[in-house]
Amino acid sequence: MTSVGRSMKKSSFGWSLLVVGLSLAGSAVGQVGCELTQLTDTQDAFSAYGSPQNGTVFFYSTGDLIGTNPEGNREIFFWDGANIEQITQATTGENYVPRQDGDLVAWMASADLLGTNPEGNLEIFTWDGATIRQITDASSGASEWPRLDGSQLVFHSQADLVGSNPEGNAEVFLWDGAEISQITDATTGSSLNPVIEGQRIAFASEADLLGSNADGNLEIFLWESGVLTQLTDTATGFSRGADISDGQIVFVSTADHLGSNSDGSLEVFLWEAGAITQITDATVGASWEGTIDNGMIAFFSRSDLVGSNPEGNFEIFLWDGQTIHQMTDAGEGDSVWPRIRDGGITFHSVADLLGTNPEANSEVFYCRFGTNPSFRPVPATSAAALAILGGLFALMGTVLIHRLRVSPSCRLD
Repeated sequence: MTSVGRSMKKSSFGWSLLVVGLSLAGSAVGQVGCELTQLTDTQDAFSAYGSPQNGTVFFYSTGDLIGTNPEGNREIFFWDGANIEQITQATTGENYVPRQDGDLVAWMASADLLGTNPEGNLEIFTWDGATIRQITDASSGASEWPRLDGSQLVFHSQADLVGSNPEGNAEVFLWDGAEISQITDATTGSSLNPVIEGQRIAFASEADLLGSNADGNLEIFLWESGVLTQLTDTATGFSRGADISDGQIVFVSTADHLGSNSDGSLEVFLWEAGAITQITDATVGASWEGTIDNGMIAFFSRSDLVGSNPEGNFEIFLWDGQTIHQMTDAGEGDSVWPRIRDGGITFHSVADLLGTNPEANSEVFYCRFGTNPSFRPVPATSAAALAILGGLFALMGTVLIHRLRVSPSCRLD
């Protein structure tokens, strides 16, 4: 099937605003400069896992965002910067976690979108802007967590897709736009969540792929043009959640790679050219899966990394290559699973960040920032922001600000 159609133009995002010239006492950051937009606004539904690119966002939702999902299935949606479009339409089965790159978006689904998945297996699908294509087709064994780089696609699967995985291990596979090849092959131990950039594939594995992981720890590996390298090697703790950009690989780990994580906290690390750097270091709270683009890392954490999260919520943070910035600040409600790309971060949150989510649904947000993010957004519920909004309301003679656009100098796309 093709998409539901670009003729659907009902927009379902909430308010967005830009608050300029504020900084919060105690934070290690300066000028505010983020345009925060709530893309979804649903009742008794769940929207999550945004994937940004050049100011557009793919995500999945159980909401009836444009009147085409009354049954509340998990469907793939696309926000083009102004309007929402529904890409999938399934009567049974679910669609999960879209990821976009270039002209393609890929996701995993148990839905029978094309009449070729009647068994409801978890398979990999793509959409090129016009046509949905099923990439994997197995009677058993799930194929999960696809990631794209141009026309190339990686994922892990327990299926025997090319006749080399009869034991049903979770292995890493590569689709080159035409054929599937199996990258890892182990009799025990899973290889998980691969990411791709050109001829590089990074992933986590508990398998002993090179004879240097006999203890079965979850370690980070790099496959480059057919050559496999183990990047981490620890006796205790685990490393997982890799992402890659410009040859840099971010991951999270409870291991003590550098002698600075003896408490075994879940922290963010960066690998580059054989060297590992620890990005976060907290004794309380955990920092979860990072995502990297243009040398900047977005992640979510319960830790009080800059003195602005004493309540220990899950908040979105950004490391700009030198400094950590807290990008969300909610009195209650968690913000999780960011993706960073082209000067923007998507995430989903049950927090009422803009005053448009009082029911605490899981909604998708998009934060657009500038090239040098020495700033942080301030939630509309803060006293300073409310004071400024009050002044704006009086000045403009209106009771609603739909959007205050970010300065052109702060835009990347």
